Amino acid sequence: MLRAGTARTPMEYHVAPNPFAGPFRACHWAGALMSLVAMENEILRVMKQAPGMRFSGKEIGRIVDRIVFREDPHWARPLLEKLVFERIIWRDEGYYLYPTEEQKMHQRVTPGAIRPAEIPTYRPAQ
Repeated sequence: MLRAGTARTPMEYHVAPNPFAGPFRACHWAGALMSLVAMENEILRVMKQAPGMRFSGKEIGRIVDRIVFREDPHWARPLLEKLVFERIIWRDEGYYLYPTEEQKMHQRVTPGAIRPAEIPTYRPAQ
């Protein structure tokens, strides 16, 4: 028991250590990951409402989150590129689009990559 005017010892302050406390706690990383997944889902929700319509990265950023857009107009670009890499959306001449069912079927039917005649193909010397 402490008397008035006495200092506490370090053992009186001791609390069991928390393994998730500190700068690398698990909930911090989970929260960041969940927010990215939520933003990806919002982007997909917006694009699925208008399949086949082309959007710029800035348009998507402005539609999904105006507050973040005011701070950084290009915030959505990394998420859009990830969705393109996963082949969920398409990139067409600097724009992004969610393909319609007809476009998806046409791509499945089209055989391989077709290269225009004016683009040379690199062939090593033999």
